Amino acid sequence: MVDSLRSQSLLARFEDSDRGIVACSLNAQKMAADSCIEGGYIALNNLRLRAIEFANKQAIPRKNSKLGLLSRLANLQCQLDLSHQENSRLMIALNDLIDLAYRVAGEEEVNRKIVGQEVMDISARFGL
Repeated sequence: MVDSLRSQSLLARFEDSDRGIVACSLNAQKMAADSCIEGGYIALNNLRLRAIEFANKQAIPRKNSKLGLLSRLANLQCQLDLSHQENSRLMIALNDLIDLAYRVAGEEEVNRKIVGQEVMDISARFGL
């Protein structure tokens, strides 16, 4: 159907029996549009051009096309940015928890050693 919008003559030749649309000549289409549509054939042609623009905007790029790959790249960059933001928030939370653990341990040397060992274990797991 979208292919029939490419030119005025293709639109005139378009037919769809399920919708009651029959093919006709371009002159017959112009005369029918002038008598049935406000603005006549010019309005019909403007609608055809707008439909082409809309169809082009709605076209989904193929995955392996340049546009499809650029779209995928933009999506992956967005996901990467979100992951960086989430990692930053998690690191801040981890640092806050480490500070809290040292405060809860208090001044006792034994508690501070235990907390220090646990912090080293956690840091090793995260590669810090």
